[in-house]
Amino acid sequence: MRVLVTGAVGLLGRWVCRALLDRGHDVRGVDNCTRLAMFGGTSVVRSLAPIDVTHVSFDSSEGLQLAAECNVVVHAAAQTSHPR
Repeated sequence: MRVLVTGAVGLLGRWVCRALLDRGHDVRGVDNCTRLAMFGGTSVVRSLAPIDVTHVSFDSSEGLQLAAECNVVVHAAAQTSHPR
């Protein structure tokens, strides 16, 4: 089954992606990567990102195309920092 996970770079999203990948699902991750702006550097996102999951902005045409191709959506996206 092809599963789209929003917020795939975040705490919950990355664990959901890993669990789905371990079960053999075709996982597509989307994330706007605001963690980059908040915590700096691409190494932060790389260290959090699950293996073999594509990260794109859901606001892009590529993100919308991914959603249209998936059977299930797991919405794990959330505000990164409430004070900001």
